[in-house]
Amino acid sequence: MVGPQAAATAGHTYPAAGSYLVKVTVTDSLNVSSTASATVKAVTPPTPHLTLTPTSGGVPLSVSMDGSGSTAGSNPIATYMFTFGDGTNSGSPSSTSIFSHTYSSPGTYTVTLIVTDTAGVSASTGATVTAVSGPNAVLSAAPTSVVAPVAVTADASGSTDSIGISSYTFDFGDGSPVVGPQAAAKATHTYTTAGNYNVTVTVTDTAQATSMAAAAVAILAPPAAALTETPISGYAPISVIASGSTSAAGTYPIASYTFNFGDGTALVGPQAGTNTSHVYVNAGTFTATLTVTDSQGNTASASATVTVTSGVLAKDSFTRANQAGWGTASNGAPWAPAISSLSIANNEGVISATSSSAYELLGTATTADANGLVRFSVASSGDTAGIILRAQPNGNLYLGRYDGAGHLQFEYRVASSWTHVSLVSFTPTINTFYWLRFQVQGVNVNLKAWAYGTSEPTAWNWSGTSSGITNAGQMGLYAYAAPSTPAQFDSFSVSAVGNPVPNSTISGIVTDVVSGAPISGVQISTLPVTTTATSSAAGTYSLNVPTDTFTVVFTAAGVGYNANFIAGVQAPANGTVSANQKLTPIPAQTAMDTFTQPNQSNGFGVSTDGNVWSNDFATYPGAQAGITNGQAWIDTQASSQTDLDTWMGYQYQDQQVTVDLNMKTILVDPVFQHGARVLARVQNSTTWVLMTIDPTAQQLTLWATLNNNWTQLAVVPQQISINAWYHAKLVVIGNLVEGKVWTLGAAEPGWEITASQHIVNGTGQGGLRTTGAYVQYANFQQTPITQISGVVTSSTNGTTIANATVTLNTGASTTTDATGTYTLSGLLGGTSYTVTVSAAGYQPSSIQVSPQAGTTASGNVSLSP
Repeated sequence: MVGPQAAATAGHTYPAAGSYLVKVTVTDSLNVSSTASATVKAVTPPTPHLTLTPTSGGVPLSVSMDGSGSTAGSNPIATYMFTFGDGTNSGSPSSTSIFSHTYSSPGTYTVTLIVTDTAGVSASTGATVTAVSGPNAVLSAAPTSVVAPVAVTADASGSTDSIGISSYTFDFGDGSPVVGPQAAAKATHTYTTAGNYNVTVTVTDTAQATSMAAAAVAILAPPAAALTETPISGYAPISVIASGSTSAAGTYPIASYTFNFGDGTALVGPQAGTNTSHVYVNAGTFTATLTVTDSQGNTASASATVTVTSGVLAKDSFTRANQAGWGTASNGAPWAPAISSLSIANNEGVISATSSSAYELLGTATTADANGLVRFSVASSGDTAGIILRAQPNGNLYLGRYDGAGHLQFEYRVASSWTHVSLVSFTPTINTFYWLRFQVQGVNVNLKAWAYGTSEPTAWNWSGTSSGITNAGQMGLYAYAAPSTPAQFDSFSVSAVGNPVPNSTISGIVTDVVSGAPISGVQISTLPVTTTATSSAAGTYSLNVPTDTFTVVFTAAGVGYNANFIAGVQAPANGTVSANQKLTPIPAQTAMDTFTQPNQSNGFGVSTDGNVWSNDFATYPGAQAGITNGQAWIDTQASSQTDLDTWMGYQYQDQQVTVDLNMKTILVDPVFQHGARVLARVQNSTTWVLMTIDPTAQQLTLWATLNNNWTQLAVVPQQISINAWYHAKLVVIGNLVEGKVWTLGAAEPGWEITASQHIVNGTGQGGLRTTGAYVQYANFQQTPITQISGVVTSSTNGTTIANATVTLNTGASTTTDATGTYTLSGLLGGTSYTVTVSAAGYQPSSIQVSPQAGTTASGNVSLSP
């Protein structure tokens, strides 16, 4: 019972279903009461039941919501309604107890089921569903385009998932079993058949959400290479045709053919053509390889073997040190007999002052059929020169010669008796080189001669037959030369007949090493000597030469460049080889030697810039000097008293001399220091200014030497090592001498030794002195120091003017010092310069000054207020 109470309403909860009578008694202020009643029926509500399938997963996530398990209370269930928790619902209440909904965004959502019975009594229940971001599959395959068989790796390690990936399953698209599901993100598969394949990966996360990615793989059929060479054997030099024409394309067409002939020569190709030719110069068995490459870069190779027999029976280039006798030829065979009339001089085989004809045989090689070639000259029209073939131990021989009387002649000697077979007119110009070719094959004999530098004529000067000597014999050279009229030979070779020495071409382009611009007017020659050419305006040249290996020499001092060379150029038979060269420019009015000449001994000879080195070998015959592989060297280790002085360049008063040097060994002498020296103002072999570099005493010294009277100017301690490269610089300007030496690669220091001298005046050259040591030298340079120097004064009282600005018409400028003095350096001798001077409070003034190279010209200027 509730009350009595002043309030007119009251509430009550019935714990059980049933019908109940509710009464109310109302009492007024006079305590008068009245009663009323009403019936209340309490019913059992429905019980909702909600099942979600699934309760989690990756988006888009479709969830089935099932309320069919709900039970009725006192009244039957009339309607069902679902709210999805993402702001949407199933719509108006209906009798449908199952509903589905798709979640498109990740999140945790509460699904609510409301069931209502026929009396309108409702009950609700809820459940949660979690929607997550599904996996993002990423797949790469490598390699993707390659020739079979090949192992391809599929890589899905770039795949991502917010709740974690549980497995990867790979399908390589060629019918092979799938790989996985597996925990590893990579799988490898070998394709054996060409084709285009689609590799796929299925990525599954811990919520069983999946994602798929694919990658394309092209497995290619390789090209098939095939190589033939024709012929596969023969005498050297032998020309072969290499053919890859039967090679077959794979998936892609063949784009290029590259030939490696296996003899150390440069590759031929890649080229579009299937065929090429090649000359094997040396004997041996060579394996040639053809590599074919398709349009996608896939390759295949094939090989063929060629057997080459030596066809060069005798050979001598005569390019060796000056000597008495001919000694050993360039092919390693000896010349015989040794007679006093023979010598090597300046890379020529010389026969001079013979009391009778000289017959020189080379080595022990013999043949009946041979093709001989030699370049020769005679210093008198009465001298003779020729080629010997089929020389027998009993003195029998065949001889093709210039006879000293205006003829080419073929003759032979049997049992000391000569038979003269041919006589055709031929008169060589004395001291001029010619080619002579003499060929014997069976009974056929051929002879011709032509001027060096011209093309070999097709026709023989004389052709005939002879059976006077048929057996094999040795080969060699012949000459008669009166005193002071030597015969000279070089480029001698004898080849097997049936494989005559073919013609070849060496061609290329000559350019500036700095700018890359073509250089015209360069003289190109070869060692062994053949012919010469001059580069065109486009820098190109072409030399027609016999098949051989050459050193190509580029001489360019006349056009302002240092000489250089290329060794080991193999000229192919009836083919062309390229020999391009870059040359170093010579700065104006500078003398320099880069030492890029072919190997030589007996001094430095002609510099790469065309100057000639002088020396005192006559005073120090024990000294040695030369150039090897582009590196100059001087060896004076014969005794502590052995020196060598060598100098070149221009006559300058003021000059800078620089050189790079490496003192390999030093003789230790208790009296004298030994090592490398730099010379300036060299006037003769006993007058110069000199800087000595002494590793033994660890010092630098400056000297002035006048007619072999030595005056020490200055000495300073200096750390110097042997077997280390240094830059050395010596400068003389007027009476001032300065020097420095620093390690190659280090920053250039200031002047390390300075002195003043009044002993060696005037002009001289630059040079080197080496005492008791073996020293290597590089990059010698003598540069003039050309200056204008003067004093600026006031025209009114003659006082000097400090801080005046002095300007050249070139744009160079400086200011006067406290004494009004200025100096402008780095000028070009023989050039007229305008010197303009201005100063505060004065009117500008100009003068013309023309300094000579290696001097300091006076440029005094007077200014008016």
